[in-house]
Amino acid sequence: MKKILILFLVSTVIYAQKYVQSPELKPFVEKGMVVMDAVKGDLNGDGQPDAILILKNPKEAETGNFDQPEKRPLLVLVRNAQGKLQVAKRNDAIVMCYHCGGVFGDPYDETTIQNNAFTLRFYGGSRNRWGYDYTFQYQSVTKNWLLVKEVMLSHDTLEPDKEPQKHTVEGAECGGVTIEAFKMAEDNFAEWQVAASKTFFHHATNPASQRKAFLLKGDKFSGIRETPNYVYGYFTNAKEKTTQGFILKKDLKKTNP
Repeated sequence: MKKILILFLVSTVIYAQKYVQSPELKPFVEKGMVVMDAVKGDLNGDGQPDAILILKNPKEAETGNFDQPEKRPLLVLVRNAQGKLQVAKRNDAIVMCYHCGGVFGDPYDETTIQNNAFTLRFYGGSRNRWGYDYTFQYQSVTKNWLLVKEVMLSHDTLEPDKEPQKHTVEGAECGGVTIEAFKMAEDNFAEWQVAASKTFFHHATNPASQRKAFLLKGDKFSGIRETPNYVYGYFTNAKEKTTQGFILKKDLKKTNP
């Protein structure tokens, strides 16, 4: 059984390498670029093997930096009626840059395709490690891929026994962003105060994710980003213990508009 598993893993790696080097990708590789990653799978439900192609400048480590990074174009390739790949969508800003991972290095982890959706994963940081997963789902009516889920992970490496914190933005709270319009959400720092008599933290942007932790009227909440109905941020109590999560926006009022 162990030998079979090893053979399977080896064959999977070889297959992936061969696809990255596939001749059918060559027409989409721009001058001065190389294939950084390529994943094959059905992206639009027609039963045909489509592809996600990510390109990069082979000298990006030397020519780019955090403030002026080299772009890493992502191309969504689908099959036409003749079975040939063609560009359906493109985004030059979605793939984190080589220098964006901090001390950890290149933050790009992987791209996967499943159920007519694809997920991009990034991981980085130093002592405080972070991760982001972005999932885009195909919409047959608009023939486009919408952001339907964003997972944020954080972990303090000096506390190895603690589970990483996981917070999720999903569904309509993602804002209906299409793959070509997507940009990494910028931190939107703002100070809030609890206006309701009591409000609960949530792991995700849905009522079912409500936690036991709560805030009371008058408590101060430091917001990092907003969705249509929630604010993601943290609260630090008198003992300097910090709690992170989502709070319903209707239970808060902004103190520095």
